[in-house]
Amino acid sequence: MDLAERPAVQQFTIGGVSGWFAGYLFKRVGKLTLSMIGGGILVLQVAHRAGYININWKRMEKDVDKITHKVGKQVKKIRKSDDVEKGVIALANRGYKYARRNMAAASGFAGGFLLGLAL
Repeated sequence: MDLAERPAVQQFTIGGVSGWFAGYLFKRVGKLTLSMIGGGILVLQVAHRAGYININWKRMEKDVDKITHKVGKQVKKIRKSDDVEKGVIALANRGYKYARRNMAAASGFAGGFLLGLAL
């Protein structure tokens, strides 16, 4: 939604409220996700120490090496392709142009986002 035609106060308010909501949601979901990952690792470690789980470390190391090799190949393939870089640059340019047209909304969003993270 392009807010360039609306008054600056309305742009700032819409940007601020949406930024606050996004920051607050980002903070809550981030904390929940990190808590779940940390708790899962803790439960697995306790289960392993108690003898409920037996981990085949040699097999895990072999599998991780395979995955690392595959990821390395994919990264090399992506680096050779200019399409990704051009797409990122085009997306950044679109975001910059939008923020420039809607400066009040963009600054309100940034301030609201930071407030949402802080509260």
